[in-house]
Amino acid sequence: MDELPIEIQLERLLQTMPFGEMTDQPVSISGGLMHRMYAVATPKGKFAIKALNPQIMLRPEAKRNFMNSERIAQLAAVHVPALPAKIVNGEFLHLVGGRYYLLFEWLDGVRLQPGEIGTPHCGLMGALLADIHSIRFDELELQAPAAEVAQDSDCTDWHKYARQGREQIAEWAGQLEAAADELHIWEKKSAQAAHSLAADRLVISHRDLDPKNVMWGDNGRPVTIDWEAAGFVHPMQELTETAIYWSENEAGDVEQDRFHAFISGYRNRAGTIDADWRSVLECGFAGKLGWLAYNLRRSLGLESINEDERRLGSEQAVLTLRSLGRYAEAIPVYERWLREYSA
Repeated sequence: MDELPIEIQLERLLQTMPFGEMTDQPVSISGGLMHRMYAVATPKGKFAIKALNPQIMLRPEAKRNFMNSERIAQLAAVHVPALPAKIVNGEFLHLVGGRYYLLFEWLDGVRLQPGEIGTPHCGLMGALLADIHSIRFDELELQAPAAEVAQDSDCTDWHKYARQGREQIAEWAGQLEAAADELHIWEKKSAQAAHSLAADRLVISHRDLDPKNVMWGDNGRPVTIDWEAAGFVHPMQELTETAIYWSENEAGDVEQDRFHAFISGYRNRAGTIDADWRSVLECGFAGKLGWLAYNLRRSLGLESINEDERRLGSEQAVLTLRSLGRYAEAIPVYERWLREYSA
């Protein structure tokens, strides 16, 4: 189905809101790897509008997940620097012309690139994550997901994706075929680790607090954005994953001093940390494998709306396969560091 030009889509959206018409052409800005974001100027101010991916919104649980994540963001913003979606006409999720949108106040700031991140940034982010973990979200009355034991039938058929990739001459097909058996092992390890940690206390948190989802203002303070993945998570799993995000240099290697600064920032706020670190780290496979599967489907045209989406899916599939291999190799190192820092 052909889409209307984005200018018309956004004009129709703004007609439902009390901000007036656009005073200039919308400008495409970074909106993450799944959705599209535009800067829009009106007589009442400047806004960022996120156009949600229609394929994502076809999922039965998508609308509910977005509603819950924005409720989480609204409450989090009372306690920590956060940018939730703007509530307009009593709603923060807006459906116009068959597409869903979120609207945000414009925030001046920059996202840091790996080469720009130093140990002070990591320390601040560790402390901020601890502050998020301390927020009480009880009033939202959200239910934690029940722990389940994964069966073989629940595992992703990586070999099937590889065959489909070969049929379409996908750039990642050979790489996936070579890694398929390891991917199955990592998926099983992740499920088993999640089950072993199921009795531990979960928290509600951001769950995607990597550098692309944090804006830094002139005052040098971070503001968290893009809360759409927010939900329940094991606090130590999010701690380790986020520490790794913020410790990666331009070559993709994790720098120990930045990792230590992040963990120290968290500990200084939250106190002693402890966990079955091997299980925590093996849980970290789940998000990466889920992202890989989604991008394989996107690349194959099974979950994409245009050729740009398919190209992005192919690029992300290649990058994620590499990232998974690096992560698996580094787990013993991360485990040693965590044992030292939590001793």
